[in-house]
Amino acid sequence: MKNLENDSSNFNPKIVSEYVHPEKRETITLDIEKELNGFIAFYKKHNIEINDDFEKVIKKIWQDNQEEIRQIVKEKGFNKILIIPGGIPLSEFAEKMKMKDGYEEGDHFKSEGSFVSAKSPDSEKTHIILTYDVLELSDRPELGKTVGNNSYMTVANTMSLEDYLVFAKQRFEIDGGHLDEESTTYTKTNFKDTSFVAVCGHSLSSWDKKDIISLYTVAKSDTTQKEPKSYGFRLSCIFYEK
Repeated sequence: MKNLENDSSNFNPKIVSEYVHPEKRETITLDIEKELNGFIAFYKKHNIEINDDFEKVIKKIWQDNQEEIRQIVKEKGFNKILIIPGGIPLSEFAEKMKMKDGYEEGDHFKSEGSFVSAKSPDSEKTHIILTYDVLELSDRPELGKTVGNNSYMTVANTMSLEDYLVFAKQRFEIDGGHLDEESTTYTKTNFKDTSFVAVCGHSLSSWDKKDIISLYTVAKSDTTQKEPKSYGFRLSCIFYEK
């Protein structure tokens, strides 16, 4: 196995970048050590077993991609880091990341095999995700423009269902916020490569008074047609373990 020890002379845990968008100029600071400590504690709390070398792998991914990350933050304005361990079954993530009232599964999602049968590209690889730290797609113009626009339907810039469930649970534990109460997010997770999984959230304040995450499927052939105006994408940039 290759040595994952980092060269301390090249490793910088923080990236600070200026992002200019139509509404304002934003100074974004990403600190991988702070986020790593937080995610390790988060996974321990929820009994997600991570490999002994998890910290070294994440730091190596960060070190190998520092300049690209800095440039992407400058260009795209990503202000949120997610750190996801590879090789964890989706069904395990689903069980341990569920909200108080669990899940509302659409009929097609259930008939296709639910969490056991759904597949996500490269889910076996540990990875870092850069994305936007907002509850609703409409809270960020970069995400708002994806709503009802299926030209963003690529797996390269969209998070998986595993990523989404971790984000939803972690975000909820920070301030009680629920992702996508007003919108629905496509993920790159799919069934037999023929349909995507779409997901949205409800809270105790929403119409059904349940603290759940709802899951649906949308056939890939249907995404070329006019989609509901509430469907969009949580644009992301993902860096994998090599």
